Amino acid sequence: MDWSGIYLINEYGVKPALAGLAYTCFAIAMTSGRFAGHYLIKALGEKNIIIYSAVCAALGLFTVVVAPHWIVVLLGYALLGWGCSNIVPVMFSRVGRQSVMSKAAALSCVSTMAYTGSLLGPALVGISSEMMGLSVVFGFIATLLLTIAFLNRFTQVKAS
Repeated sequence: MDWSGIYLINEYGVKPALAGLAYTCFAIAMTSGRFAGHYLIKALGEKNIIIYSAVCAALGLFTVVVAPHWIVVLLGYALLGWGCSNIVPVMFSRVGRQSVMSKAAALSCVSTMAYTGSLLGPALVGISSEMMGLSVVFGFIATLLLTIAFLNRFTQVKAS
């Protein structure tokens, strides 16, 4: 999300004072999604939450890329935040129920991947955007989110 303001400035000519609205929309949507997450997971199930969340996040990023106006981009970032809000919590919950490795080792692996992604992700977006542009990079990330949704259809989840 570090690139959201830069995207608004570079692609839509938004003033820097307003560019922070992109992250604000993302953060508010993510927070509300986390608060609603327990109820959504109970109603739809973890597997469906991952699928619907990844699709919602992908739609948000695709909206960012094709939006005709910067206000629509804000809606895209809100969809991205709502979609991303419950993927990580569900994955951490799944770690506690898997039986392939010890729970401590599994939690360490998932935590390491999450922190590595949060540290390397923005740098990789920056390097990639220098070569291809932010729109292409965001479109690629949206495609990866759709891949998560597709592959999650084949996972098996133990009951909690």
